Amino acid sequence: MTIRLSSAIKIENQRGYPTEITDHLRALLAAGATAYADIHRENFYDVVDGPRVYFIHVSPARDKVTLLATWLNQSRPANQSLPVCAV
Repeated sequence: MTIRLSSAIKIENQRGYPTEITDHLRALLAAGATAYADIHRENFYDVVDGPRVYFIHVSPARDKVTLLATWLNQSRPANQSLPVCAV
């Protein structure tokens, strides 16, 4: 699916990642990012951007995203595309 949020969305950075990480996530979400819903938890998503994955929570009550974790996805080559389901 694709998640698209306002570029003015507040991103809470729970683990103190560098500003470049949160700025890039904000830009991704504003442009429309490929995301996979967590099947066990509502409003939690893996947002994929090339080799990087962001694990986020989107608050349904406020204009806020919480960045819970980010990592490099080592399980697939960076140039391998992922299926997208636009919402």
